[in-house]
Amino acid sequence: MASVEPTNSYVRYRVIFVCMLMAVLLYLDRFCISFAEVFIKDELGLSDEQIGILLGSFFVSYALCQVPSGWFSDRFGSRKMLTIYILMWSLFTAMTGLATGFISLLIFRLGFGLSQAGAYPTSANIVSKWMPLTERGFASSMVTVGGRIGGALAPVLTALLIIMYVPLTESSDLTTGDIMNPHGLATTFLKRVEEKQEFETKIYAGLTPESKNYLYAEAVAAKAEAAAEAATTARKVAEDTAAIAANASGEKKALAETEAKNAAAAAELAVAEAAAAADAAVEAKALVKSFTKAESSFLVNLNSILQEQQLYNPADFEGLTLNKQAEQLLEVSPGELNVEQKSRLNRLLFEARYAADVRKVQGKGWRKMMMTYGLVGIAVAVIFWWVIRDYPRAHPSCSEQELELIEHGRLESDKDHSKQIGGIPFKAIMKNQSLWLLSLSQFCTNVGWLFLVTWLPRFLDEAYQVPLEERGKMITFALAVGWFGTLSGGKVTDWLMKHISLRWSRVLPIAISRFTAMAAYLVCLMDISPWTSVIMFSIVAFSTDFGSPAMWAFNQDIAGKHVGSVLGWGNMWGNLGAAVAPSLMIAVIGKEHNWSMAFITCAIAFLIAGVASLCVDTSKTLVVDDEESIPATA
Repeated sequence: MASVEPTNSYVRYRVIFVCMLMAVLLYLDRFCISFAEVFIKDELGLSDEQIGILLGSFFVSYALCQVPSGWFSDRFGSRKMLTIYILMWSLFTAMTGLATGFISLLIFRLGFGLSQAGAYPTSANIVSKWMPLTERGFASSMVTVGGRIGGALAPVLTALLIIMYVPLTESSDLTTGDIMNPHGLATTFLKRVEEKQEFETKIYAGLTPESKNYLYAEAVAAKAEAAAEAATTARKVAEDTAAIAANASGEKKALAETEAKNAAAAAELAVAEAAAAADAAVEAKALVKSFTKAESSFLVNLNSILQEQQLYNPADFEGLTLNKQAEQLLEVSPGELNVEQKSRLNRLLFEARYAADVRKVQGKGWRKMMMTYGLVGIAVAVIFWWVIRDYPRAHPSCSEQELELIEHGRLESDKDHSKQIGGIPFKAIMKNQSLWLLSLSQFCTNVGWLFLVTWLPRFLDEAYQVPLEERGKMITFALAVGWFGTLSGGKVTDWLMKHISLRWSRVLPIAISRFTAMAAYLVCLMDISPWTSVIMFSIVAFSTDFGSPAMWAFNQDIAGKHVGSVLGWGNMWGNLGAAVAPSLMIAVIGKEHNWSMAFITCAIAFLIAGVASLCVDTSKTLVVDDEESIPATA
């Protein structure tokens, strides 16, 4: 291969760095909601099912908009479109901080997925235009690793921002709505008072008679509701057993009739108990003229206690996870705590004791956190617009030597930017066998890889009973290894390009890495230690990311002026694989959680991915028939 003299400008590296910066933001904004969802759920009163829909809705719009958004970049220019995409998803991120309920959150999340869909297809377009053939692998890996960095930073930065926006100087008082489950809190609180647990006993001693009546009324109302539910269940059982008895015959009929009589008697008793509980609830409510006013008075009373009392007793918090800020405040001598610090500490302790019943004080910072990420996105969009140009010859700082290096070995048609492309080349994509094979490989790769970010925590807990803290370290270690896979995969791809051939520089990194991941999953079928299994999962993460730069480079090689559309096509299938994987895993592991079946399924997925990639051929470029050519505008 002919050599080219070194350049005297390095604009292409600034371009790749900005694309990497964009990828960091991409994953920061994408994952921040995963760490804020507990606060969003509490404040907006959402169910687990609604949270699941919100988190899944992103992948729907993200997958379906991959090809159209990639085509927009091919058609109207990467600089313009990716700037718009960054601004759009930053806007939806900021607007998430203004959400008032499930519907508005769903709309914002769908819009967020639509906006982010064009990020990687457009970045691939930029890499294809700005990097020489011999540097595409490493450049692609740098963009990909930017996303990994963003994903790793998301939990840390999100937590810091949320905490920062609820400083100690801000009130820690409980307000109306902060007690999400009054029945449950009252029942548990009074039970602990009876057990003479110190935390509750101290608080109870400071409550007014009105506040005590409020707690009693709530607890009795909870018993009445539970009794009513039990009566309804008993009636249903009685009806079902009576129906069975009516249809039975012979010896079975006599046994069924006996069971039916017993069920009917149990139902009568449950109904009587429910009626008694309801009467008790009426009497209890009579002590509280207005529940709204009573709750308000109770909160005022409780807040005054939390501001003044020293409530911490280590015995009361054994087995409970304390907030990090609470741990820091506990290190301060009680006599040195001011009112704000004491109030915050006791509020956090109260939340730890009633985690499911009380809204988190620090959760109030999630809205400002979302808006902050949105503002950062605007700054990144400005930097992107300032640095990027659609192609090297349009950049004023790009030297002639660098232009020669970038364009070396390219087809003349790829160097010509005087024409714009026509529509999305669906017909050409459909006819390209290599694209179908690579799409199958991406689909199966995500099926096998998603285990690491979905089921791995549960596996380590159930199979090895790994403690929570160590479990987190294990998972972080396994995923972090993937960064090195991305960077080394890019380097190896470029080395193979220089020393072997274009085709095998793309095929070998993908195929070998998939077979390696398959082997790692098969080792997990053996009786191995927890950390040995983590090493195997690390190999899966490393292998998956190792092949990503070669996938990007292949799409750039065959797509010509349609890189955005082509990479978007593959990404669409990859994300559909990610969407299918959770349901597939639930089906194969069953209710008994047969983890061996999960590993076999993932191994088969990587086997298919590896075999499919072996048949990919870079010489079969995209053939677009009768493409409409439109003169480019300035």
